[in-house]
Amino acid sequence: MISLVKDWVVDPLGLLLLWLLGLSLMALILKRRRRSRRVAASSSAGRWLRRGVFAVLGLAGFAVVAGPAIVNPVLASLEHQEPATECAASTRIVVLGGGASALAQDVSEFSAMSSATLARTQGAIELAMADPTASVVTVGGGLGAVTEADLMAELIEQFGIDPARVQRERTSSNTAENATRVRELLGSDGGPGEESIRLVTSAAHMARAAGVFRASGFEVCPYPVDHLALADVPWWALWPQTTAMVKFDKWLHETIALQLYRWRGDIRPSS
Repeated sequence: MISLVKDWVVDPLGLLLLWLLGLSLMALILKRRRRSRRVAASSSAGRWLRRGVFAVLGLAGFAVVAGPAIVNPVLASLEHQEPATECAASTRIVVLGGGASALAQDVSEFSAMSSATLARTQGAIELAMADPTASVVTVGGGLGAVTEADLMAELIEQFGIDPARVQRERTSSNTAENATRVRELLGSDGGPGEESIRLVTSAAHMARAAGVFRASGFEVCPYPVDHLALADVPWWALWPQTTAMVKFDKWLHETIALQLYRWRGDIRPSS
């Protein structure tokens, strides 16, 4: 019970909802007291019915965008579209950046990485350590003096990965550019036809990223990391949470971007 109160009730978004409900209830009570008794009963009932409908719709909206029982399964359906697959030894590892602070002034400022970039880098490190014959490509530009590619490469090398195994793509700023610039970076080194790569990115981003890299001529072996959706959330967990709203925002962003990329023809689905 204490955990329920802490995690679902004592939450900024939940408290905001309580505040709004309290203010709405107070306004209704005050208005009811001031209302003329000459108003017809049928008219009064109609107004209360309309108010009730709007209240239910408002609560439903909160549940859809911030209710853990709704948001987590929706996000999970996106994260599971491209599950991890086995790859042959020596398959090149391509890890995509997921954001970094523009304030970073040195490649050793790993705290500048977003949580997504850090999780992706950790995934690449795991793969590189498990397969010493695989090279690594870190991918991502930046708005400041330090790029995502440099931050990720520096951290990978800090874990003992030979710098000779690491290449850096420092100019791309979105998923479509990630694939295009990696193709250009590898050039003839990519070999004839399709080259297999281990693609490392967040699970929610993998469907879009894998499709774009396939369209750019790569055979993609997904390695999704940074899973955010919780499993086995009880059906009654509808009280809004800020963490659930953050997840909904990620789902919405990826869903819209995925449809846009499909409409532009930037994506090739798995065979």
